[in-house]
Amino acid sequence: MSIKVSVVKCSKYDKELIKKTLLNSLKNIDFKIKQGMNVLIKPNLLCPSSPEKGITTHPIIIEELCKILKKHNSKIFIGDSSSNRTELALIKCGIKKLSKYAKIINFDNEECKNINFKNIILPIPKIIFDMDLIINISKMKTHLMTDFTLCIKNLYGCIPGDIKSRLHKTYSNKKKLFDLLLRLHEVIKPKLNIIDGIYGIEGDGPSTLGRLKKPGLILTSKNAIAIDLVGSKIMGFTSEKIFYDILTKKKEKIEVLGNGKRVKINFKKPFCSIFPKIYPSVPLETEN
Repeated sequence: MSIKVSVVKCSKYDKELIKKTLLNSLKNIDFKIKQGMNVLIKPNLLCPSSPEKGITTHPIIIEELCKILKKHNSKIFIGDSSSNRTELALIKCGIKKLSKYAKIINFDNEECKNINFKNIILPIPKIIFDMDLIINISKMKTHLMTDFTLCIKNLYGCIPGDIKSRLHKTYSNKKKLFDLLLRLHEVIKPKLNIIDGIYGIEGDGPSTLGRLKKPGLILTSKNAIAIDLVGSKIMGFTSEKIFYDILTKKKEKIEVLGNGKRVKINFKKPFCSIFPKIYPSVPLETEN
């Protein structure tokens, strides 16, 4: 069985260029938008940052995607959590102005459902489970703790509030954190995954400690694991073995399509991991 990943060159945040790139990308992966769906777009709103800095998902990509969805009579929601600074992030990152297309949601203020992740219970906003389609739009960035952050890591923002900071301390081992993220992926089940790689971050990312990078790419896939394997390889990282094991077990192979499929753009790697030193150790709710 083949999983399609589209890699298309896109040099700038121009509305017409973005629209054309998104339509070509959806065609490459045979993604069909059904009529009248409830759709949640999950961007990367890591912190209150202007889109030009490359830290957060650019609003033009979200806007053009909303226009495509509206042609299929979709009811659109845009939601994320930025660790108690979400309201400011929604404004600073340019998402609030998209309210003419979608209902903007601060996950920190949403009613949550407690989900059991083996030995830990985490709150996930109930609205996520009411959606027909979840679209996961990440950024192409390095990360001080996980080396790279793409679509799987982007789902971390579905956990509301400062719990994310506490989890970084509890799951300070990269393998343990990826294991948690993959379980989160199984719960949320995004059916369309997009990487905004027009601008990104290299070095000590994912935020202001990193440096702006301009790969000039948009990646798209129905499968978050496959797109992360392709994206991390483009960045020059050796992808996590656990990703390969999952696809191999399912006998799934990756087919890369698009005019950027042979592109490789080496990102400067994080110098060191600092998160375990920053985040305080706070007990989390665990299963009895």
